[in-house]
Amino acid sequence: MSAQNKAKNIEMKEPLFREKNSTMTLILNPHEDIHLSHESFDILNQLENFAVASVKMPAETNTPFGTVTYQYGDAYRFFLFQLHQASNLLEDVQLDDLDAQYVQQLHSAKQALTIILPFTHELQQCYQLQLSIANLLVPKMMGLIDENAQRFLYRQQVKMIAQSHYLPNPAMLFSIQAVQRSGKIWLHTHGLIRCQLTELEILNVTKDTYNDFYYLIKHLAIQLVYLRLEKPNDPVEQTQILGAFNQQHPIVSHTIPWNQALKYYPNHALGGTDDRQIDHHSLSNLIFILLIDEHDEQQLVTADKASHLFKQDPLYTVPPLEIKREKLVAHEQFPLLLKAFNQHKDEPTWVPLVKISIPYGEHNLENVWFQLDELTNEMIIGKATHDAQYLPDIKTDTVATFPLDQMIDWIIYTPEGTITPNEAYRLI
Repeated sequence: MSAQNKAKNIEMKEPLFREKNSTMTLILNPHEDIHLSHESFDILNQLENFAVASVKMPAETNTPFGTVTYQYGDAYRFFLFQLHQASNLLEDVQLDDLDAQYVQQLHSAKQALTIILPFTHELQQCYQLQLSIANLLVPKMMGLIDENAQRFLYRQQVKMIAQSHYLPNPAMLFSIQAVQRSGKIWLHTHGLIRCQLTELEILNVTKDTYNDFYYLIKHLAIQLVYLRLEKPNDPVEQTQILGAFNQQHPIVSHTIPWNQALKYYPNHALGGTDDRQIDHHSLSNLIFILLIDEHDEQQLVTADKASHLFKQDPLYTVPPLEIKREKLVAHEQFPLLLKAFNQHKDEPTWVPLVKISIPYGEHNLENVWFQLDELTNEMIIGKATHDAQYLPDIKTDTVATFPLDQMIDWIIYTPEGTITPNEAYRLI
């Protein structure tokens, strides 16, 4: 039986309620015994543009869930809540990066609070609102499970996102996970269905192409998140221009539902129908690449057939709203960067970099990364990590001084991993 025929035997299933709506579970401190009442939710009125309209406890709804109806701006919305025993909460969550003792503490939790909140097209705002609700209701939580993205968030991480003046990183709305077998990797997202989008996948990935296709999925997903914000009533186009491999070849993706796309893969490919009997059989699209040659001839190929092009340092287009958000968050979290720099500047294993936006010509800007030598509240002195493309005076290792307002991003490389403004809670 061909892969095409086998795919027809498995229908694309309708997503579950908890997939379509953002579902987050707070793991409560075992030393706290929480009891919810109507009055428990009054604290949410502290949120900006938020007013609780009504609360119904589970006993009043005759279901396991209670409901909170609230006014947010001019609109009335709702979320569901359930206080329950904490059992089997961590089965589907990536915990590899967590300290073993901390994981043991999480398993000792007795209570959990689940909050289910439907998203509008303002996806990042809804995500931040849901974390803000969680942070106010249970400020001493041990952590939070984002069930849709199958991601664990530390309490400090929840607090940082909830209290930020700016929208969270759109990549927090989803995760990219990998399944491996016989030298092949199946990359796929979790979390995009709650964003009124489909999940994204690439099959036939190898260790050599893993990073290339990971970033392809990430950039496409972020672009779709912003398109949903900017064009909430328009259907999502299957074909997207994401950037360029070089000046002649644009990066053009095209997505096809998995049950139609598997015919382009071998019968027993990882991620085929045999791997979708229990899971990964709802709304999900495979990513293809549309190749366009110098004569404008077009050819649609599976992503793995275009892997050689991704070795040419592809340049992805970043949505303008994301560029603005990144700069705002970089400056909001700058005090933590300054504190960390002063604490660790003499440690060779701590490498802090800042991205500086430098004007050239009349209306042009080039972004260059510099490794920090000195840092104050007003000034940055650093050494360029690469040659500038349009600024002939800036070569690798060129030392330059800039005012702080030219900084648009930063990153710290540490022995424990990288820290960006989005992970600044790790510097607290």
